[in-house]
Amino acid sequence: MKIWCLLLLIGIFAVFACSTVLAETGLEVEEVNKENVVVAEIGNSAYYDLKINNLDGEDQFMVFTLVGVQIEPRDYFNLSSGNTTVPIKATMSEKILRERRDLLFFEYQIKGMNRDIFKSKLLVNIVSVKDILEINYGSFHPDNDKIEVFVNNKEDVRLENLTLVLESVFFRESTPFSIGPHENKTFLILVNKEGTEDLVAGPYISTTTVVVNGKEVKLEGVVDFLEKEGTSVSESTEGIIIRTTVINKINKGNTPVAASVSMKKDILSRLFTSFTPEPSQTTRDGFFIEYTWQKNLAPSEELAVKATTNYTIPFLILVLIVAVGGVARFYYLKSVSISKRVSLVRTKGGEFALRVVLRVRARKSVEKLQLTDSLPGMTKLYENFGKQPDMIEKDSRRLAWNVGHLGRGESRVYSYVIYSKLNVVGRFELPLAHARFEKDGKVGEAYSNRAYLAMEKS
Repeated sequence: MKIWCLLLLIGIFAVFACSTVLAETGLEVEEVNKENVVVAEIGNSAYYDLKINNLDGEDQFMVFTLVGVQIEPRDYFNLSSGNTTVPIKATMSEKILRERRDLLFFEYQIKGMNRDIFKSKLLVNIVSVKDILEINYGSFHPDNDKIEVFVNNKEDVRLENLTLVLESVFFRESTPFSIGPHENKTFLILVNKEGTEDLVAGPYISTTTVVVNGKEVKLEGVVDFLEKEGTSVSESTEGIIIRTTVINKINKGNTPVAASVSMKKDILSRLFTSFTPEPSQTTRDGFFIEYTWQKNLAPSEELAVKATTNYTIPFLILVLIVAVGGVARFYYLKSVSISKRVSLVRTKGGEFALRVVLRVRARKSVEKLQLTDSLPGMTKLYENFGKQPDMIEKDSRRLAWNVGHLGRGESRVYSYVIYSKLNVVGRFELPLAHARFEKDGKVGEAYSNRAYLAMEKS
């Protein structure tokens, strides 16, 4: 029972609220879109009719908005009781024209001298010139002196005081232009045939610059350059490693045409090329092979040829050859090379001892060569073995041999023994040996390989 009472109270409140709003505004409004398409580059105004039913007595009213749109009339106007049609004009702000496109609802308000504010929304369609103008060209035969231009206005808006600048390899023309709502216009422009004699038949891009209010809008179209027989030819190539070439011939005439497509491949690339469809004829000429496709085309019929060359395997082989060649060149062009090897030495007392052998070889003649090596930590030099280094730096644990001149292909071998009281287990790696020398007055350096010994726990 309580629920029913609550629902009844809510219903009475809703009816009272609606009646209050009606009483406060006293208006019924129907919006009629007359010209609500706005071109951003032009900034033209939108026009509407407000069909207002004034349910109360005569009053002064004003129409306005707070969303960056200017509405006219801007002053108060008298509105008698009953139905009245009020034409209004809405002009978008520069910010809206710059940032918004497509359909946009914006709120407007009607304020009476003795009434509350009536609020509703109007619809505007903001478009760009490039979205509403469509420019196409008729097919151009080499024997023609003029080309047809087709301009289509796709929106319900008038475009006036435009300038069209039409450019391609066949023409360049500037013309003033206006067009009505949803209007199609056709006109002819002259062709400049100078320099077009060697052009291959096929599609060519044409650029149209629409100049409006000092602003430029770019549009693109295609001029189809026909063959003498009325056949349109297009060719496209895509890809680098996997290269695909597609050739299309379309009979745009009104009589049957014998169409032929030719393609040349060298004896290497043909091994990696597949065709769709298979060629009608294959002719070999030295290191090249010419493939030919032939077909009788009825009007609007097409001959399409697709050639796919897959260079993946040759590319990988080339990369491998370059990499190997680079490594080999880097290795063999070094003036000096150092090899370092190490072996275990047995001692009477069972101490850990290693014999280190350094071999320095000159691939080119060098001067002032000094060979240096470093003792690993926790090891000492056994000075009673072999020829002592020319210099021993105990603080830095550095050994040096002054080799001096080393002729091309000449090599020297130096060895020494190190030992340690500590028992070494696992991988024991030695520092890199280093050589410094002069070659043709320039200082050069070289480093040895990494030498190590794997010790097992006894």
